[in-house]
Amino acid sequence: MRLVIAILCLCLGALPPSAWAGDAGALLQERLHLVTDRACYDAGDRMWLRVFMTDASTRRPVVQSNYVHVELLDETAMVFERVMLMARDGVFNGHIDLPPSADAGTYYVRAYTRLNANRPDLESVARVAVGQSWRGESKPICRPDHEPQVWAEPAGDSTRVYILLPDECALTEASMAVAVSTDSVVPRLDIGTSLNRDLLGDHVNGLAETAQRVTGRVTAMDGKVLPGKATVLMLAPQADFYESTMTGVDGRFAFEDLELADSTVLIVQATDSKNRGNVLLTIDEVQFPECKYPLASDEFDMKNYMVTGGRNVVLDELQVHAIHVARVGEMDAFSTIADASLSQERLDEIDASCLHDVFRRIAGVHLTSDERIIIRGRTSIYGDSYASIAVDGVVQPEEFDLHSIPMADVARVDVFKSGTSMIWGVDGGRGLISITTKGGKIASVKRTTPNLKKVIATGYQAAKPFSSGSRMLYWNPAVKTRGDKLLWFNISRAAHFSVSIEGLTGDGKTIAAHAEFISQ
Repeated sequence: MRLVIAILCLCLGALPPSAWAGDAGALLQERLHLVTDRACYDAGDRMWLRVFMTDASTRRPVVQSNYVHVELLDETAMVFERVMLMARDGVFNGHIDLPPSADAGTYYVRAYTRLNANRPDLESVARVAVGQSWRGESKPICRPDHEPQVWAEPAGDSTRVYILLPDECALTEASMAVAVSTDSVVPRLDIGTSLNRDLLGDHVNGLAETAQRVTGRVTAMDGKVLPGKATVLMLAPQADFYESTMTGVDGRFAFEDLELADSTVLIVQATDSKNRGNVLLTIDEVQFPECKYPLASDEFDMKNYMVTGGRNVVLDELQVHAIHVARVGEMDAFSTIADASLSQERLDEIDASCLHDVFRRIAGVHLTSDERIIIRGRTSIYGDSYASIAVDGVVQPEEFDLHSIPMADVARVDVFKSGTSMIWGVDGGRGLISITTKGGKIASVKRTTPNLKKVIATGYQAAKPFSSGSRMLYWNPAVKTRGDKLLWFNISRAAHFSVSIEGLTGDGKTIAAHAEFISQ
């Protein structure tokens, strides 16, 4: 068998020569570069990820923040999935599962830290196609510092892929992400341009996220400060974890330096200074920075680079006439003009533990520390006033407790955050959340244990091994070398496959190459 090789150069990009300028103890400006295993997916596929973190002034790899947040967004900036990647041996890697109901089109994968959130020059955003494929040649924005040689040879029932690094790479450490897929073309890397030190200045968003924390407040039942300090206990049965702390004079408490996996169940209980449970416990909601810059670029039209592929077929326009049978959770007259809607199918995919977890995924919806909702729309006439809540078409009183609605009973969620909320009358002026339940009737029920809370931790994603699929033959996000020049690995035989390499050396030099192989 002969292999015809076509090598296409790709560039990881010249990382910016600018950084946080300050004292020795100052925070570095973190710049990220996101790598996905491929550019085209089908609904329900798993997307494998690697994020490189660099010091923006030296281009050298660093791990300052221990966590990188990665989101999958559609063109309206709605968050479909969100994961938190923890640094393991200096590498941020993980995966996102695309929703089975995802419509064909353009999506964006956004990577950021708490330090560089909403800095488009420091975050990293990658475009991906779902249900569609790329066409045309991929053109590098610039050449990489190092371009490995790639070739393949038969090896029994498998194919062996070789990567030969340049001599310069053997003088320092290198870390690379290597992907092998049956996709024929990959997109050009959208890594932007080098930045100027003056552009970065001293902008740093707070502190580096080096650990997780759970915070909240304990008050009397009427919301007033307790006369003495309260005791707060936190138990994580799955993680065999137990800790206690005391509140401050203002009733605030914090559990610091936590390291919790995503979806870890926490039981938090508060008692007053006399060990009585007649207190009100409030847990602060985890806030995520909403993307405040346009995801789409005026210089790059995704639609011009995509054609149908995979399981999709384009048909001429048809007129279809059918009898519609309404089901609970489907769109009604109100939801058709909502700014954001989540159907029963989408709610099942999210698998949220509570309604607050659903709202955290919707752009423009913010949760306060007392578990109230603020909707920020361009035409909101009451600014940051609390949004109204309607259940099955009935606007609820301000003290309505969203925890009283189990997620298993929720059929649909609609958000009205612009002028369309005025269809609800005066109650819609502050924005409105409409919840449709499966049974059609949910009573306003208050908690029976105000001093006890069950919290689902928004923690780091657990590591999972790569498993090959119909289009992905190999993925290794953490290929590390020191003094090695020749690397190799085996893959299953395929009539056509491509190899993509992206990485950095320890001194901040970029490594990138793309090779395509066709069996003869």
